[in-house]
Amino acid sequence: MIAIIDDSRLVGRMILGLTTTVLCVLVFSSGLGQASAAERIIDDYDATLTSSHKNLWLVKTGRTQSGDLATRMFTFTGRGWKVFPSSFENRVRGRFSLVGRQTGRQTNPCVGYLAPGDVSVIKCFRGGKWRQIRIGPGLQQLELSELQARGQKLVALFTDVEGKRSKAQLAVAGKNQFVRWGRPITVPGPSALFGLGSKTRSAPRSVVDVGIQTVRGKRWVASMAGGNWARSRPLPSRIPGPQPSGPVRTHNALYMPVSEALFPGEYQPWQFSVFKLRNGNWRQITGHVLNQTAFSAQGSLFAVGENVWAAWDEMNGLDSPPRMRTQLFVARMTGGNMKVTKVWQGRRKAQGVQGVVGFRGKVAVLYMRQAPNSTNTHAAVRFLP
Repeated sequence: MIAIIDDSRLVGRMILGLTTTVLCVLVFSSGLGQASAAERIIDDYDATLTSSHKNLWLVKTGRTQSGDLATRMFTFTGRGWKVFPSSFENRVRGRFSLVGRQTGRQTNPCVGYLAPGDVSVIKCFRGGKWRQIRIGPGLQQLELSELQARGQKLVALFTDVEGKRSKAQLAVAGKNQFVRWGRPITVPGPSALFGLGSKTRSAPRSVVDVGIQTVRGKRWVASMAGGNWARSRPLPSRIPGPQPSGPVRTHNALYMPVSEALFPGEYQPWQFSVFKLRNGNWRQITGHVLNQTAFSAQGSLFAVGENVWAAWDEMNGLDSPPRMRTQLFVARMTGGNMKVTKVWQGRRKAQGVQGVVGFRGKVAVLYMRQAPNSTNTHAAVRFLP
């Protein structure tokens, strides 16, 4: 089953008064106007997906028919998508996170993002409206990188990678304010990549992981337990590349995604691998890269119930955008008998698989697809058994 999140039908219903307000407006720079709430997004630029119990929420950003930029939030009803009934912001700049937080018997969405001026903003929906959580001292000069919900607890990762040393700081939400949690992580050199780790259902709750990559491609995982950081052995790979996600921890192992950008000299396809840390040693899953084609691959890891899923795309780097040949794949890394599933193939202008979550006993894969005779992309969700 594939559900394409196209708001053209929703717009019609909204004009007839059958749907409440579309979530929010996005303005990236001066010269871009505000999008009307009734305008359809015709070209999706980015999207994110999260699930919690019976809820499945999605936020997407893109360009409207008038050329303005907008953000829309949706909830899945089981039969289709409908617009979420409340807006949280009209000035989203980037670094968007969407999570589900337990509050009593309910689970409500929380969002984290950068507003204009690189101001970090975190809000949760409670009591019928969005409520902002303050960013405490020592965090306001950092940028929000990622937000996670672990039951009722909200955990955030703040970073600063512009100076001579890159810095990451964990934070946890108190009553109505995020405060620093543990000592900061510092890495020599600028532009280090940090990724907040996720967990399967039975993984230890007391451990927090952060995947780290230096600008020269050195990778390791920092793990905090009891307020103290421990550092894993370096991963075997020393070739830098994108790091869209952090590691995933299970009850007895740690998994880390590795995308290697092999472009010095003649064109070489990027390679995507998953490594597993057990008993102190890293081992490459399957013993080889996960690339299924001769194209360049990059990917991420996701915790879905008790399993670890890998999702990656493979794109022909020799094609010219916006019509680059692309194939999207997912595979479960745990449970044995790894099976690679091709989610989509076609021509597309950008890389990236957006997310993999569990929902009502199925696996929901969010990705961006492009019609054969169009340069516009659209967010789509495919449900796997």
